[in-house]
Order: sequence, then C-alpha cells, then structure tokens
Amino acid sequence: MAKLITGIFIVFLLAGLSYSWNDLVTSGYYLGVKSDSISPTCGPSGCHAGLVAGWDTTGHAHAWESGTSNPYFGYSCIGCHTTGWSPEMSDNGGSHNYVTEGSNNSFTITDSVNFFRVANVQCEACHGPVGLDENTLDSEHMTREISLSADLCGNCHQGSHHPTYDNWNESLHAVAKNTRFPGFEFIASNSNCAGCHTAEGFLQFIEQDSWEPDVDAPGQAGHDLTCAACHDPHNEKIDGQLRMD
Repeated sequence: MAKLITGIFIVFLLAGLSYSWNDLVTSGYYLGVKSDSISPTCGPSGCHAGLVAGWDTTGHAHAWESGTSNPYFGYSCIGCHTTGWSPEMSDNGGSHNYVTEGSNNSFTITDSVNFFRVANVQCEACHGPVGLDENTLDSEHMTREISLSADLCGNCHQGSHHPTYDNWNESLHAVAKNTRFPGFEFIASNSNCAGCHTAEGFLQFIEQDSWEPDVDAPGQAGHDLTCAACHDPHNEKIDGQLRMD
C-alpha cells in the first residue's frame, strides 16, 4: 500500500484551528489565488506555490472554469462554484459583488474581470480571505487555524445535489472519536487509538513507518474522521483525492 506524501500540508494542517463558515465570510477581502493586484498571493509564484500547483489538479480549481460564462449554472449555483460568495456582506471582493440576480434563477455578470478573479473554489473559499483591501495582503492570515471540520466541506457538499456531508453524518466516521457507545471518551486521548479514530491522529499515523499507531492524541478537542482526514483538498494524485491508495 503506497502512502501519499502530503508534506507541507500536513505540517500546516496540524497547526490546529477550527474556523466556522461565518468566520470565513464576515471579515477580510478576497484577493484571489492568482490575483495580479498584489504580490505575493497564494500562487503560482506566491508563498504557497506548491500547494496551489496540487490544488490546480483538483475539481475545486475547475469548479467554474475561469474566463467562461457557464450556461449550465443558475444563480443558485454560484455560491458553491466561486470564492467569497456572501451576499449579506458589502464590498469584500467576493464573487457576489460582481453579479446581479435575474428571473428564473438567471444572473448577469456585471464585472467579468473581478468575477473570474474569484471564480472556482480557491484557497480563500476554505481558508478565508487574505486581504485587508483589494491591494493589501493581511500579514496576520497565517495565524488562522486550519479547519479539519466536516462542516466546512458540508457547506457545499450536502443536499440532493451533493449529499456527501449528509451521508458522512450517517456513518460511523462521524462518531469515530468516541463511537456511539457511552464510556469510550478515552479513545480520543489514547495515543494508540487516536491514530485511527481522530482526524489529527490519522494524519500522523499515515506518515509513520509502523502499522501500530503511536500519535499525539488530540483529546476531545480533536475531530472525528472528517473529510479532510482521508481526502487531500490540495492534491488529486490518487483518484478521489485520497491520501492513500
């Protein structure tokens, strides 16, 4: 069984944190992964060029296909296929700023240059905006925690169209940290159990040479086996963006 080496991502991921969707959309300015307005941005020549190159192979990077007006999408589709969609907010560089809603789920792109700057599911769609304004990078964005929560993926991967989050909630992975039986709260704090029962522990376990897990157990602050535990959001080297084949 081959291991998918995730390198920098795992180090970055294990730094901690758990941002909610509201935290991501209520502050900051969306610059865009390949924005020309400021340098460096995320990539391809910015600080996270390696991660961006991997992300560029995934479906997230082609969720809209930048530069084209997709005839199959309605207004209700934009939020999950672009970055920074938060119509309740004022001008924050998100995609909602550059479209107007029409009748029968139609829409008009009012600023194509800026709309396609934030088209597709870019870094900021999951990690939050990195700008203070349209020309200024927020140097504090690196202090944010990186979310391992399934809720973050579930913002779009749920419902009849993409029921992935709903299916996960019905699975044992969603309760892996404790199991469904009382008295198993110790699992998340046990270094031998947490490698298979928590997202944080699993990410350490797959980088070990031994099949006997011995990880830094995250305790109750850790996550169940969430989407990002098994699926690398930054790479599609293995089908399904799985970390291991």
